[in-house]
Amino acid sequence: GKMGGVSDPGTGPVTWCGTGWTGQPAVFEREGRTGAVFGAYDYDVHFVDAVTAEEILPPFPTGDIIKGSVSIDPDGFPLVYTGSRDNYLRVVAFDRDEPVELWALSADAAGVRKWNNDWDGSPLVIDDSLFEGGENSVFHIVKLNRGFDDDGFVTVSPELVFAAPGWDDDLIAAVGENVSIENSVAVSGDTVYFANSGGLVQGWDISGLSTGATPERVFRYWVGDDTDASVVVDDDGFLYVAVEYERGTARSNEIGQLLKL
Repeated sequence: GKMGGVSDPGTGPVTWCGTGWTGQPAVFEREGRTGAVFGAYDYDVHFVDAVTAEEILPPFPTGDIIKGSVSIDPDGFPLVYTGSRDNYLRVVAFDRDEPVELWALSADAAGVRKWNNDWDGSPLVIDDSLFEGGENSVFHIVKLNRGFDDDGFVTVSPELVFAAPGWDDDLIAAVGENVSIENSVAVSGDTVYFANSGGLVQGWDISGLSTGATPERVFRYWVGDDTDASVVVDDDGFLYVAVEYERGTARSNEIGQLLKL
């Protein structure tokens, strides 16, 4: 059936139908079966057989639409990571008769935000750490502390170990308050890259994360306008950044002219 739900983007309730900005399914293997999991505008995370589309588990309900693509744990833990417009980024276990929320990160957990409470980007998990930017324009790092209990069910004991504003004073002066992070983070070597709706591309050094060192911003470049697509990094370390021409800032006009040359 149709997957739709009512959500208010700030201008009044609207009916949304489909599976989101990206809405791509994530695929997993479990107990000899290939499954696909995805979030949709009906507020639910769905678990289906990747071949037959048969429902594997009951849908997991959230409180609002799900716009971004979910992430499956890369290390074989039966966990899915998903955001919703209801304010929360969740860790959901799928090794039981029904999906179970093990933990949720509030968009207000960092104590500061510049935009709204949605989560468009797909979480990235490396070495038990989860990296995510939110539409609150905050970059988050969560230590998951994954494991299993005595009954063999997956567990997590997450800690928000780092959070930093995805903006600075110069950016706000240039573009205003809409500086949400709507793309997924990308990691190259020891650097996490992401951009925001104000066009600020950043790189954060995470080389000391395992020893407790605080990540530091080591790269800043303003492309001038809304950057919702994820940054792509090639093998030589070059960044590929797609920019929307929206505000017509002097900077975006300057780059536009350079591209025409």
